[in-house]
Amino acid sequence: GKFSASRVLLRPASPGTGPAHIPDCAGGRTRQHRTEPRLRRAEHQAGEGRLTLGGCMTHEIADTVAGRVREARRILFITGAGISADSGLPTYRGTGGLYNGRLTESGLPIEEVLSGEMFARAPEVTWSYLLEIERHCRGAAPNAAHRAIAELERDKAVTVLTQNIDGLHRAAGSRDVIEIHGTLNRLCCLSCGKVRTVEDFAGFEQPPACDACGRML
Repeated sequence: GKFSASRVLLRPASPGTGPAHIPDCAGGRTRQHRTEPRLRRAEHQAGEGRLTLGGCMTHEIADTVAGRVREARRILFITGAGISADSGLPTYRGTGGLYNGRLTESGLPIEEVLSGEMFARAPEVTWSYLLEIERHCRGAAPNAAHRAIAELERDKAVTVLTQNIDGLHRAAGSRDVIEIHGTLNRLCCLSCGKVRTVEDFAGFEQPPACDACGRML
C-alpha cells in the first residue's frame, strides 16, 4: 500500500538521526517502480532516476519496514482514507477527495456535518451525508494493502486502528480491528438499542428507522 495510507513508526538508531526529508528517485514515484525490483533496477541503470539505486530512500525505507515487520511479534497499523484509495474510494480532504477545498451543500465543513453535535441537533443533515458517503463506498472490495495486513495475522498479533468506516479491513479478513468512527455496515437504534447489520443503504429513508421500534437509527 501507499506510505501515506498507513503510518509505520520506526525508532531511529539514536535521537535526532531521522532524515528531515526523504529524497526520492524519479522512478520511485510510480507503482511499478516501487513494487517490481527488476523494473526498479533497470530504471536506475538507465539513469532515469535522480539518485542511484543504493541512494534511493524510497527503497531503503521499504526494506527497513519489511525487516521490522519480520522481526515484530505485535504490530499496530494506523490507517486512514488513503489505504482505501486503491479500492476506488475517494478520500475526504485529499487531492480529488469528496470535500477537498469545498464546503458541503449545507455550507458547513464535512467534519461539522458528521459530528456528534450535528447528529444530536439535526440528524437528517448528518444522515444525508452518510448516505452520500455510503453510495461512494458501495461495491468496493479490499485491495492489496488490506489483504497484506490481514495476511500478517497468520503469524503475528496484529491490531488495526482505523478512521475508515468502509469495513474493508474486516472484509479482507482482519479480526482485531478498532473502528474509531464505527462502520457503515452496523447500525444501532438510539431508543431500543437493537443492532442491525446491513449490506448497503439502498432504499433507506432519511433518517432510517429501526425495524423493531420505529425510532431513528
